[in-house]
Amino acid sequence: MNKHRKPSLLIAAVAAAGLALAGCTPSSDGSSDGSSSALAPAPSTQASQGVISPVLPPVPELDGAQGIRSSITLDQCGMAAGPVTAAGQATNGAGSATDIVIAVDWATASSDVVARGVAVLKAVAPGATVPWSVKAQLDYQGAVNCIPNAQAGKLK
Repeated sequence: MNKHRKPSLLIAAVAAAGLALAGCTPSSDGSSDGSSSALAPAPSTQASQGVISPVLPPVPELDGAQGIRSSITLDQCGMAAGPVTAAGQATNGAGSATDIVIAVDWATASSDVVARGVAVLKAVAPGATVPWSVKAQLDYQGAVNCIPNAQAGKLK
């Protein structure tokens, strides 16, 4: 191939790519060609539910907090809209009595937390396994997952 043709082919390829991508650049209304009807996003099911990001109960803070998710079980967790309960057991694997805080989040597939329940277990003896449960109001109508989190430490 001729040495002088390589730069010409490269320039032509870059120009063609630029022209091809020009139609993909969104306008100020979010469409690619200036019209808003063809590419307007459909309203999401979650947004139509009107309950995304509700006010959630706070999770109490612990001094010296240590994550202990592997020390709890989640034996039940309601997932239908309305009052829900999650329950299980927590084991204190520390060598001394400790406070345990368990928070269960009900979350959508896109990780929006739509409900939360919190349990506080005070002064759980070393090696002890104790039951826990939380209640929440789930106003979301779609599918959710129960996501438990647990920490041990001293309540502030």
